[in-house]
Amino acid sequence: MMALASVLGLFGLLALLLALSRLAAARGLAAAGHAVLAVLLVGAAVVTGALATDLASYQPREGDRPIAELYFEQVGTRHYRATLTRLPGGRMQVFELEGDAWRVDARTLTFGGWARAIGGRSGYRLDRLVAVEQPADARASVSSPSGGFALDARDGFDLWQTSRRSGRWRELVTAGDAQSDELPMTGNSRFELRLDGQRIDARPAMEAGADKVAAETAAPAP
Repeated sequence: MMALASVLGLFGLLALLLALSRLAAARGLAAAGHAVLAVLLVGAAVVTGALATDLASYQPREGDRPIAELYFEQVGTRHYRATLTRLPGGRMQVFELEGDAWRVDARTLTFGGWARAIGGRSGYRLDRLVAVEQPADARASVSSPSGGFALDARDGFDLWQTSRRSGRWRELVTAGDAQSDELPMTGNSRFELRLDGQRIDARPAMEAGADKVAAETAAPAP
């Protein structure tokens, strides 16, 4: 899509040069027509480029593969250092959290109609790591967020937000949410995150590894 934006921009530049040449030749009507075409092409290039940049921040959904690992190290009373490692790329982010539990939120995009026909792929983007404060009274009804961090904050065009506000975009792309359960923060704990439908399955890494070994053992030999 970024290549398309470049092509549109190039044609827009050519149209602008033609408009200038027509203007120099005192062909006002032809110059105006090429100027309008240049504006339309450059505008389309800007929109396409912004859309391509936003879509590049989403990862394709690829089966049951883990999308990230999260490691917690306790550095104080109800104070933890969380290390998030994206998979399979290996990009790491480190955060300081205070609270009793944690949750990860993600954004999802699902394409339909002609957007899917031309190659639009379902994708996800990890959105927030949230620290949760559990109620002191066990009889209290709900926990509450005590802080959190944006995992992929970006400026510019936001297809996820736009598709939620605009009915036109909603026909082409469905913007969804995925969340993990709220799990307790403990020192030296590691979790494996997988995207399962519209939720994030967060399991202790040892448990996830044991499930993988069991599945490989149960698989028939080739």
